[in-house]
Amino acid sequence: MRGENRYTAEIESLAFGGEGVARLDGCVVFVPGVLPGEKVLFRIAAARESYARGELLELLEPAADRIEPVCPFMIRPRGIGPCAPPVCPGCAYGHLPYARELAVKQAQFRDALIRLGGVANPVFRPPLASPQ
Repeated sequence: MRGENRYTAEIESLAFGGEGVARLDGCVVFVPGVLPGEKVLFRIAAARESYARGELLELLEPAADRIEPVCPFMIRPRGIGPCAPPVCPGCAYGHLPYARELAVKQAQFRDALIRLGGVANPVFRPPLASPQ
């Protein structure tokens, strides 16, 4: 699966840390800089036994709510700007509107409590939005 091969897939969800989750022949592939519902062109950068890491080559069909990141170090797929990996981890959600970013992070936190913490039905307050 690894190499210069190019694959297309639709992104299913966002994993903790902001990488998009796609499936390729039953294998989970993590692709940075993408959003759920987007159709992307990528190559496999690293393959493990149970998952792979993809490198975004081109955004074929962007999500309706994709925004232009404020940070100049955020990934910008071809067609939106130069495609390069993010330089800082704070840029992982820069292409999401802030309200959606908070919702994604809340869902990821809930999922972590269930899957990793063994909490059957976690109850917690929603995230506090920054006033800025």
